[in-house]
Amino acid sequence: MSSLQELRLQQNAITDAGAQALARNLQHTALRELWLSENEIGDLGCQALAAAIEQLPLHTLHLEKNSIGKSGAHALVKGLQHKSLESVHVQENCIDGPGCEALQQLRIKDLRCEDQQDRSLTR
Repeated sequence: MSSLQELRLQQNAITDAGAQALARNLQHTALRELWLSENEIGDLGCQALAAAIEQLPLHTLHLEKNSIGKSGAHALVKGLQHKSLESVHVQENCIDGPGCEALQQLRIKDLRCEDQQDRSLTR
């Protein structure tokens, strides 16, 4: 798996448990793109993924249409602080306004986030 650069697992009902297992197995990859949209991933799964992402050369992350909330968003902010990500999509989750605003503080060219009132925050 060390040469894996792109992983697309949209609409696979991965859930938090699957995201946690996936995060444990991403540690020794060269992953640049991770697509996990529509997978019923909540805060626990997002926290595990955020910790794993810290070690990856990731430039694209898709987590839209999951169940990520406030603590998941803040875990992403922590995990993505020192990354050179180009694209992060987390719209259609359960992220509140402060969570989207925290994500906006990151230096990401293509950020897509909606708060719970469906206010779109994009860059």
